[in-house]
Amino acid sequence: MSVLRALRNSSGYTFVALLTLALGIGVNTAMFSLIDAVLFRSVPFAHAESTGPDPGEHRQGEWREFAEAEQREIRAQTDAFESLTSLSRIYYSVGEPGRPAERVEAVTASAENV
Repeated sequence: MSVLRALRNSSGYTFVALLTLALGIGVNTAMFSLIDAVLFRSVPFAHAESTGPDPGEHRQGEWREFAEAEQREIRAQTDAFESLTSLSRIYYSVGEPGRPAERVEAVTASAENV
C-alpha cells in the first residue's frame, strides 16, 4: 500500500513511468509485427518456392534491358520454368494545364503463361 501511496503523491513521476512503459510496449509490438511480416511469413503468391533469379538484374543492382528478340530466345531455350514474365520500365510525363509536368516511372509486365 505504501508504494501506491507514494506513486499517487508523485504524479509527475507516475505519469512519466507509465508513458515510458506504454511507448516501450507499443514500439516492441510494432517491431515484432514488422519482423514477423517481413521474415517469417511467406510471400503472397502461389508456388513462391519455385521462383528463380531475375537474369536482368546484376549483382550491383543495375538492370539490363533485353530486346524483344532476346526475350523470345530465352523463353524458347529454357524448360526449367513453368512460366516467364518480362518487365519493362517506361517513363511518362504527366502534367496538368498551368502546372509543370512530372516524370513518372511505370512498369509493364507481360501476362504470359507458358
